[in-house]
Amino acid sequence: DSVNYIKFLDDRVFATCSDDHTVALWDVRKLSYSINRLHGHSGWVKNVEYLTDKGLLLSSALDGSVFVWDINRYSETSTCWYQQILKVPGLLRTALSPDETKLILTTKTGYLILVKDLCVDNIATDLAHVDLTREAMFPTQGDLPEHCYNDATHRPPLGANSTGAEAGSIRPSSAPLARTDSDTSERGSRRRRNRVEVVTDFYPQKYKDWCISSVAVHPHAWCLMSRYTRAGDTIQGTEWTSVHDLQDPIRADSSESAEPTSRPSAGESRGPSSPSPGSDGTGRLTHFIEEANVGRGYIKEICFSNDGRLICSPFGYGVRLLAFDDKCQELCDCPPMKTPKELVELKTNVCHPKPVVTTKFSPTHCLIATGCLGGHLAIHEPWLSSQTCTLRHDV
Repeated sequence: DSVNYIKFLDDRVFATCSDDHTVALWDVRKLSYSINRLHGHSGWVKNVEYLTDKGLLLSSALDGSVFVWDINRYSETSTCWYQQILKVPGLLRTALSPDETKLILTTKTGYLILVKDLCVDNIATDLAHVDLTREAMFPTQGDLPEHCYNDATHRPPLGANSTGAEAGSIRPSSAPLARTDSDTSERGSRRRRNRVEVVTDFYPQKYKDWCISSVAVHPHAWCLMSRYTRAGDTIQGTEWTSVHDLQDPIRADSSESAEPTSRPSAGESRGPSSPSPGSDGTGRLTHFIEEANVGRGYIKEICFSNDGRLICSPFGYGVRLLAFDDKCQELCDCPPMKTPKELVELKTNVCHPKPVVTTKFSPTHCLIATGCLGGHLAIHEPWLSSQTCTLRHDV
């Protein structure tokens, strides 16, 4: 059966998920058989992630289930402990932010679901009474449900309206998200866990029935990128890639002298200083571009470069390099304004005999690996200068 995703846990052990409804663990020193095979899903398993702090695997399948697996509790004679933490009808893909604080879920009904301040130990109970798909279609008004908070003292004051509370319940991001409301000071510095927000602002905005089949997170967790088509559409030219802001703005009660909750490493920027997403009604959408609708029905995997400046996207029988601006600047150096803008196409390279469905940047070198439906693989080496961009490739 098809292997859909590979995730390395350390230098020698990696996990795979496949269409046979299983997750498998492998050791690079002996690939003749898997270390263990994890059973529990009842559909094709499309994603697997690893929570390094807790040593847990997280997997999702087309049956709508999201599982966590404690791979430290298994042996050759016992099964691996696992738990279903979410059930999302129409679920397609999941992704984990690099800092492991956000879980992103995409659906075939046009929703990006963000679970912020992720705590997998409590997510099953915190969101047990939240119907994700129903709440996305009919967002909750008024006070947030009590289970969205760590304790009852963290509830917003009585009478808080839908625009005066943070996104603890699920609401489309076209409505302003007042993350700086007056009850912030009452809650102090304690953060709420497993807050849920639904993103629905996609381009073009006249359509809502998008099938979001691919998602990638910026290496600094500044934004997320998704690729989508209209469900059941047979018209050429209705496939798109969009970029959405993934950051939460600085709280109103915080000062410049306050100690930051997460200190950036040396030479690392704090991200783009763009307007707060949703604060002016514009939502989280920052960039978009139309794709070639070739190979309809197949998932096309998109990816960021390691520094987040470049995007590689399957484009018909080839690939193309995209950037946030024509100077290939980092997102923090060219923050988006109030209106979304189109991604800049740097170079397109047609080099495959069949439609390209997967792309991936090397984690250590400026190289890109691409593959097409016919099994043809290619390695590309981007050459960037102030005047030109060249994509050399080897088969």
